[in-house]
Amino acid sequence: ENEVKREWPPSPEVGAIAKLDVARKILKRVQKGHVRYSGKHLRTLVEDALDETRSAISSQKSDEIARLDNVRVVIGTEFEQWNSVQCVINSAKKKCILLSAFTHEKFADEAAARISESLPDGCEMLLLSGEPDRINEPTFAERTTKYGEMLSDEGCPERVRVEVTKRASHAKFVISDTGMVWIGSCNLLSAAPTSWVLESGLVIDDKRVASEIINHVIEDDWLSEESSSFISSMVGTLPDMKYRIKAKRLRSIEKTMGNLEKTMGELDNGKIKP
Repeated sequence: ENEVKREWPPSPEVGAIAKLDVARKILKRVQKGHVRYSGKHLRTLVEDALDETRSAISSQKSDEIARLDNVRVVIGTEFEQWNSVQCVINSAKKKCILLSAFTHEKFADEAAARISESLPDGCEMLLLSGEPDRINEPTFAERTTKYGEMLSDEGCPERVRVEVTKRASHAKFVISDTGMVWIGSCNLLSAAPTSWVLESGLVIDDKRVASEIINHVIEDDWLSEESSSFISSMVGTLPDMKYRIKAKRLRSIEKTMGNLEKTMGELDNGKIKP
């Protein structure tokens, strides 16, 4: 199959914050005498950052591109990633889905314990393995079935169903029907509990993101008809919400801009030597 590469440009405020940060750090290093730059170069650096920031703030009035409601970065081992995943599972009301690229029978007890601890009473869960049978690996589906049996033997609730995806997938995510999402690098159903390998993940609390991921899975025909029906009912239509910079964040940006303008004034007055 052909891979589809998608690229999204950063939002205007992210670009502005990056330029402000670079300008602030360079000016601080100049003040401490760690580096030397010409006055012209410093002025250009700061003016570009300020112009970019003013433009970003102004663009918010007409920008229709959605931003995340809430996102948290998780860097840590399998232990930390599972802790975050349990928060997502526990947020579910009726349904939850977990996709792992691989499974490992040896660690089924850890997965069963984690799921049992966090899955709310009465909530159904679909566990997906991205390992369908392939030409050189005709027993993947059978192995996943055995993994599901081991989960049951380890005390995993009967409300948890295990299935392989129709297409091979290296994706890893967990989604609850409340719109909470974990997406990351850790293969939750095959990771060793004692592993010290650092993994990365994002915990996103945004119904729009959950809906987009689910729609992508359904449209690309990853799942059986039964599983597609299960996940399509999890999240409704995307909410019509517009992003606006919060007042507190805006005040912080304006403060940074003011400090840069003050520093540039000191540079022009000769208080800072370029």
